Amino acid sequence: MALLNKGLKYSLHHKDKHWLSNLALEAEAALTPLPLREREHIRHQVAQKLHKLYKHHTNTPSPKTPRDEIKIVNQIKKKLSDAKAMVTEDDKGNSMVIIYESDHTNKVQDFISNNNFIPVPRDVTNRLRDIKNTINDCKVIFPKQNKWKFTSLKPTTPTLRGLIKIHKAESPIRPVVNWMNTPEYKPAKMLVKLLQTHTPLPYNFKVTNSTHLINDLSDIPYNHNLRLASFHISNMYTNIPTHETLSVIDTDCNNNLVEERLKRDIINLSKTIVDQNYFQFILQRQNLRSLVNVEGSSQI
Repeated sequence: MALLNKGLKYSLHHKDKHWLSNLALEAEAALTPLPLREREHIRHQVAQKLHKLYKHHTNTPSPKTPRDEIKIVNQIKKKLSDAKAMVTEDDKGNSMVIIYESDHTNKVQDFISNNNFIPVPRDVTNRLRDIKNTINDCKVIFPKQNKWKFTSLKPTTPTLRGLIKIHKAESPIRPVVNWMNTPEYKPAKMLVKLLQTHTPLPYNFKVTNSTHLINDLSDIPYNHNLRLASFHISNMYTNIPTHETLSVIDTDCNNNLVEERLKRDIINLSKTIVDQNYFQFILQRQNLRSLVNVEGSSQI
């Protein structure tokens, strides 16, 4: 229990035997798209950092994971494998949920069948071409010398995983789509910054975290007639009309007097990003595309 109480984020201390060599190769691959002048300067800085890491690694003994922890982890893996079960997270809080793989797969398939998804018979990561074309076309947002910053070296397909809603009847899933390292991720983050800068919302009522909520509520005079209402929105992202979203962005750009070329680039990039509404369900090895945005997939 002591090991399990350390939580899902606890990591056993382990480094690959060739981790430093791999880091050097990855750094060199990242430097390749840079202009020649910048490349040599940054390569020298990287070499110095790698040398410091090497000296620190050779002079400092790396922390070792207790053998008991490794043994316990292997025993847990074997029990899960024998029972054909898996570990996932609770939708609310940081609880771990152990569920049979078949039950998890059925819950995900129920979500897919009930939300108008369409199977795609091929890997749709070739949409990388669409992203590259958009980056080349949006010259105001992506100057030539900065284009490399928004290109993923090894792009992957976004994957779907389900968090179990144990507080609801029949424990359905909350879908979470991981867009890290996809072709759209870096351009989408840039788009979010542009929209926040050039088209700020006139009324901003968002809550950053629980502390923010408490501070806001503490400013409200309290009496016995005060009531707090909480509204649940079902499938909010999947019900956002993408074409109307582009129209809203265009209107907001006009209202905020955004320069014409920048506005054109924002609209172009927005259209490309909202069209990337696909994911892969790993257990089934089946790509799926939604008729509308996949829940949790939109970066905007």
